Amino acid sequence: MKYFVTGVSSGIGRNLTYELVKKGNAVWGIARREELLKSLKKELDNNFIYSRVDLSKESEIKHLFTELSRHKFVPDVVALNAGVYENDLLEGFSHAKFERIVKINLLSAMKLVEYFLNVMKPGSQFIAISSLSAFRGNPNEGVGYSSSKAALSNAFESLYLKYKKRDIVFTTVYFGPIDTPMN
Repeated sequence: MKYFVTGVSSGIGRNLTYELVKKGNAVWGIARREELLKSLKKELDNNFIYSRVDLSKESEIKHLFTELSRHKFVPDVVALNAGVYENDLLEGFSHAKFERIVKINLLSAMKLVEYFLNVMKPGSQFIAISSLSAFRGNPNEGVGYSSSKAALSNAFESLYLKYKKRDIVFTTVYFGPIDTPMN
């Protein structure tokens, strides 16, 4: 099978990518940190393709779409795992941090959904990697992280209801506390 995975440079995304490729699947992974992408590529075989993409930059997302199209890469599964966690309440509310979090955790994910819905076939699946933070705000985490995860979860619920007749599945996975670099 073919997978497209965001946030593959560390944590859940890296481990997911590693397991998928080791089981013989093709994975196109994206992340911001080139050096970590290169090290993952060294660990894996030719079934791993990567692009260095900063999901906060529209131009880089557009370039990614061009590359995917050029390589005719149409995944069976899209796993939207990329996320940024910054406390936008640490020293009073920071709208700039909030906007960056929402842009990466929610808006870029939905941009990817829009692109892939135009190319994926029936039987395909979208998976949003979320957090229990989506269910309850926490001032220790800030405003943006829990808000963006809640919005993504709600978006996936609506998409599931809309696209289930086309046999395109939208699933959200909610993780509790996990020891990743985000903690």
